[in-house]
Amino acid sequence: MNRTIETILQNNGIKISGICCFTDVASRLLETRNRTQLTNGMQSVIVMLFPYYTGEYHSRLSKYALVPDYHMVIKEYQDRVVVALKKAFPNNNFVPFADNSPIPEVFAAAKAGLGVIGQNGLLLNRRYGSFVFIGEIVTDLLLSPTGGELAYCEDCGLCYRACPAQSMEDKSRCLSEITQKKSDLSQEEKELIKQSGFIWGCDICQNICPYNHFIEKTDIKEFLTDIRPEYTKGDDLTGRAYAWRGRKVIERNCDIVE
Repeated sequence: MNRTIETILQNNGIKISGICCFTDVASRLLETRNRTQLTNGMQSVIVMLFPYYTGEYHSRLSKYALVPDYHMVIKEYQDRVVVALKKAFPNNNFVPFADNSPIPEVFAAAKAGLGVIGQNGLLLNRRYGSFVFIGEIVTDLLLSPTGGELAYCEDCGLCYRACPAQSMEDKSRCLSEITQKKSDLSQEEKELIKQSGFIWGCDICQNICPYNHFIEKTDIKEFLTDIRPEYTKGDDLTGRAYAWRGRKVIERNCDIVE
């Protein structure tokens, strides 16, 4: 059965995937609005990775924001996969999630054998480092897990020491989160943005991570067709990850950095 699942994923452009037991994540489910989509009897979580690293650019945007909005890209892939899965297994249920997921994504991906968990809380994949989006399809099919015990990075401390906000101990201080805040920023938060130079997101802890040295570039065509390394005030936000917070947020950050 696992072979059939893998073939369906491969045929629909998803090259990196794994499976973990739903029982592994059941006690860790997150309180999101999508949690109600999970029905009784779920058995397995199909975890998929979508690498997005396209190379190095002089940019004030986090690397994930250089490519088209991943929410839409992942949804298109997952929708095609679910159609194929339902055709192959008409008596079973398949529920896709990406980003706003009740599944603890990094934990599930690590349990599925797709990487180790970094000190910064991100998944570290051997081929693509931490520059991956994670999607899941939860099903009542009983599938064989592809991973084993959880594995963690070597705890070298580079990301911890590099973080300008020391957010490893307090995630609310994460610069990526701060750049996305709609509410008024404190003077300290403004200074963090100004010093970092990022107008959206932050890659400081990722750029310094040894797992992200000599990684492969993505071959997902949707991420390669419309790369925008920079944002200038007044630019079109359509189809970009930073559009969901509205123009005022990213342009406020532009004013701070400039």
